[in-house]
Amino acid sequence: MDSDTAWSICNLLQKLARNGQAILCTIHQPSGVLLQMFDKLLILSEGQSLYFGDVGFRGETMIGYFERHGAPKCGAEANPAEWILDLVGKYPDVQGALDWAKIWRESEERSKIRQEIQKLEADIMRVPVSKSRSGNSKYATSWLKQLFLVTALVNGFSFWKAPNTLQGIQNQIFSLFILLVIFSTQVQLVVVRFTENRTLYELRERPSRTYSWTVFILSNVLAEIPSHTILAVLTFLLWYYPLGTWRNALELGQLNERAGLTFLLVWSFLVFTQTFPQMVMTIMPDAPTGINIANLLYLFCLLFCG
Repeated sequence: MDSDTAWSICNLLQKLARNGQAILCTIHQPSGVLLQMFDKLLILSEGQSLYFGDVGFRGETMIGYFERHGAPKCGAEANPAEWILDLVGKYPDVQGALDWAKIWRESEERSKIRQEIQKLEADIMRVPVSKSRSGNSKYATSWLKQLFLVTALVNGFSFWKAPNTLQGIQNQIFSLFILLVIFSTQVQLVVVRFTENRTLYELRERPSRTYSWTVFILSNVLAEIPSHTILAVLTFLLWYYPLGTWRNALELGQLNERAGLTFLLVWSFLVFTQTFPQMVMTIMPDAPTGINIANLLYLFCLLFCG
């Protein structure tokens, strides 16, 4: 890019840094004016650190370090960036060249930086870790867990011990329908989070070949199974027993079998609410489209019993 564009970009980055945004970028052959806009500089050569520290006004701090360790003087009219490139571009086996990687490893500046890093690590370890996943949330649990608990409680106790009459059977079926309607709310939460993760994967992990698409999908599914298993246990206890459907199994002597089967159905449904939206979103361009298509397909499942 031309010098004006580079200046504009660096000026924007400097404004962001002054407002608290951490900026990390790679620069290649900058001018002396652009170089002094950066606070700190890390010089690498073939994977080895040659210098890390402040740049200083007109690069004086950085230039002073190299000159103290045997580098030739940098002229007043010289570009500090080009001077550094010429200096570190020579291989150590070339006559007159210095091993700047070794010099940096043995330097006092590197020791001070390591001490500062150790101090920061010690300070972080002393900070108490919050047990809440939501950080500064004013609620004890996440919004999703609140939804499941309240839905199960209200649903189960609204039809407390529904009898085996015609009205009681209708209440039991309607209670089951209310439980299944959770999907429409769950899909909105899952789709938005999955879309954000997919965008991040397509921009960062896939170009760098950090991991494959199948690993990304499986990790999203497996990471949610433990939490949905816990929610399935709570939903089952707060819905199945208050509703009173267990009495039907008691009369037939199948209490354990039907209770276990009902729990598996609740668990599979909660896992379905997590995996089905992700499956739909793998081919959808954006979150609103994915939410509408997933709800439409789920409506078909309710109308045609799966």
